[in-house]
Amino acid sequence: MKRDIILVFFGGTMNGVFGAGVVSALQKANLYPRIHSIYGISCGAHNAAYFLAENTSLGASIYYKDLIGKNFIKDNKFIFLRKLSSHFVCSRERIPKMIDIDYLVEIEKNKKKLDISKISKSKIKFYIRVFDIKGMQEKYLSGKTNIFKKLHASSAIMPFYPKVVKINGRQYADGQVLSKIIDSSLDRVLSRTNKKVIFIFNMPVRNYLSPKYLFANALWTLFLAMKIKDPRVIKKLNIPSEYFKLRKYLKKPNFYMINSNIEISPFCKDKKKLIELYNHGINKTNEFLEENRLIAK
Repeated sequence: MKRDIILVFFGGTMNGVFGAGVVSALQKANLYPRIHSIYGISCGAHNAAYFLAENTSLGASIYYKDLIGKNFIKDNKFIFLRKLSSHFVCSRERIPKMIDIDYLVEIEKNKKKLDISKISKSKIKFYIRVFDIKGMQEKYLSGKTNIFKKLHASSAIMPFYPKVVKINGRQYADGQVLSKIIDSSLDRVLSRTNKKVIFIFNMPVRNYLSPKYLFANALWTLFLAMKIKDPRVIKKLNIPSEYFKLRKYLKKPNFYMINSNIEISPFCKDKKKLIELYNHGINKTNEFLEENRLIAK
């Protein structure tokens, strides 16, 4: 069977449970023989990894079973905000982790073990997007080697996880830290392909232009610039043109989108809401596959 599909999974912190529903439906439909490559960003990379390991239900359960306690999202936001404001005055002030990515990766390694050997052996190409601190740009790393480290880097979301991740001597941060939709590297790939490209968004696409989201972009970018002591990163801040770039692609006949109609807080720990969003991802994907006749034979 011809491998004629490219999947692009975006981030969204706890909204990523929608993408976990998407991959669950894709696994059940056995879309694997049709998929040429996958690009994963932040929580989207984690969802894609469990999809390639063919254990999506296990990966999905992490959201609504393991990340709803106090170990992943810290409850005392006021302490975090006070520490963050102190950092702007005195860079020596230690910033606590509000989102503990170390805890997430530890679960994937030991508790709900991600089968990295299966990912490595998969015929599907897998790329994980990170932000390269030195190069000041998004970069795609192979998701077939050193997988846990790269998943860690792709999710190191500043300022909530105030550390960079080192891989082979280079420093990386969250692949969606500047909220880029289609970065220049991905743009080059997509502009040349005649394959079917499916974007998976974990929240309504219109939110990328909302004042709240644009403000968050500015805040995260400012913190990153201060953390790495390089103001050039400010120039990388996402602007609304990113949204219109996406719309341009979606006008092409070989580009598709699966997106959530529901948005929850990035810090949501409500099990009922998370399961609801997970099921929403399954239902939306089943409808999409049937409507576009993309179910593998």
